[in-house]
Amino acid sequence: MKAVDSHRLQESVAEPLLVSFDCPGFSSFRFLEMHFPNASAAVHRAFSIARMADCHTLGIEIVAPMGLINDDNAELAKYGGKCIDPIFRVSFWRTPYKEKCSGENLTPSELIGYIIIKRDIGICQQTNAQIDRWYIFEGLFEEDGTVGRYIAQLSTYNVTVCGHKCSLHGVLYCQQNGINKCCAHVALRSLLSRILPCNDISYKTINQYAEYASISANFLPGAGLSLEQIRHVLGLSGISFEEYDSKSHGRDYSYQKCIYDGIESGIGSLLFIEYGNGTKTGRHVLPVYGHTFNSNTWVPDAESSYFMLGNGVGYMPSDLWTGDFIAHDDNFGCNFCIPRKHIADKNAYYAMSLHKPREMLDAHIAEIASLFILSFWAPVLDKNNIWNRQIVNLLPVVPEDGIVPRFVFRTVTISSAEYIAVMANEKDGRGNTEAPAVISALGAMRLPERLMVVELSLPQLFPANKRKIGEFIFDAGRSADVDLRATINTSFCFGRMPSEYLYFDYHESQKSFKRRKSKIEDHMKLLYT
Repeated sequence: MKAVDSHRLQESVAEPLLVSFDCPGFSSFRFLEMHFPNASAAVHRAFSIARMADCHTLGIEIVAPMGLINDDNAELAKYGGKCIDPIFRVSFWRTPYKEKCSGENLTPSELIGYIIIKRDIGICQQTNAQIDRWYIFEGLFEEDGTVGRYIAQLSTYNVTVCGHKCSLHGVLYCQQNGINKCCAHVALRSLLSRILPCNDISYKTINQYAEYASISANFLPGAGLSLEQIRHVLGLSGISFEEYDSKSHGRDYSYQKCIYDGIESGIGSLLFIEYGNGTKTGRHVLPVYGHTFNSNTWVPDAESSYFMLGNGVGYMPSDLWTGDFIAHDDNFGCNFCIPRKHIADKNAYYAMSLHKPREMLDAHIAEIASLFILSFWAPVLDKNNIWNRQIVNLLPVVPEDGIVPRFVFRTVTISSAEYIAVMANEKDGRGNTEAPAVISALGAMRLPERLMVVELSLPQLFPANKRKIGEFIFDAGRSADVDLRATINTSFCFGRMPSEYLYFDYHESQKSFKRRKSKIEDHMKLLYT
């Protein structure tokens, strides 16, 4: 057992108490008011999620301040706070409740989720007010795979509850206390825990990283972290990122696009919001880790401004089919849906899309580079193929017409080994698989470890079928270059369209595009769908 997950894997210090959650007369409000007075809204939200997930039994346990909980208590004391014993772990089960049942009667596969509840007291470093409340140190609910929800990079968290060692797949939820941690701390922990060893990072570590960038000798983490401090935490954790700034963004890059890129091709995004009126304003950070998919949305057809690249050539980014972003809010609870444009641009003052380790290429830059390559490649495609004809017919005949082709680009990242395995085994719409010689050639290319794949589809094919007709492959480990041609020269690996590949050929210091036949002639399934 390693320190970072010892708090999750510990047994209860006493026999678990089981409570019927759906018996006549049981009320979550009465239960929380009696046992956890002044509990945060997020605790109530957890009980509501359990109710919606058909919970029948509650498991109530007392746990010791081990591992990250012990670290948190030490940090809390460092800044004048204190944790009041005991610390509770509450688990939610679909297993029907029976009189005199014990933890042995619970079924691990029917675990819905759990929360670890602490009671911290101290002085809030933001408001200077006294704090005394029960809040969620951490919690996790099993992602149920609801149709229309997309959450990349689901992590597996191991936890011991009611005597059972269980695994849950989801995104860790945490709350601040305003003393030794703020909203930025818990947002960072939610997202970084998805990718770091043993699925966690301590607030002590976050504070150590942030303090390196502190301009004041009196570092007060509960008062909030600056952007520079957040950048230090990410950088020292091995995470690169792209940033959106409402004061300096271009017309073709919105906070929604930045957030979406972090979800599809990274480990999630941080959304910074500003609220209030002219006399009193506040700031808050949300970890955004998923989105819903609306195949019937009107937005892609109605959107008047697509990402343009001169001469009327543009594309439709796949985020136009996003209905909601899925995010945690440490003030209110976990797993909320936020309508894609509910937060006004003026309120979303900053955003960061977080890359996976060893990945630095910006998805937005990769899509623009793909559009450049496609405009060069499309006129010479084999027009005997129906999908190639679709692409060619969408290109403007007269560039000055300002026509926007209705191409759809979706960008994800994948390991080169996984990509080659997909190409070796996946069948296209007509049942074709790639030729073994081509698969061998892909393996011999010595591709970079991590690839960024810009998938090409059409607006009728993409939402209804979740299919693509081609893709452009880039080295995800290369940082973006401001010069588009330089980015293509250093990062582009190859492209695939129906019936052929396009790649660079090097001969006597000269580089030229070469084409190679492919057995894949029809559309294929989008990655991760």
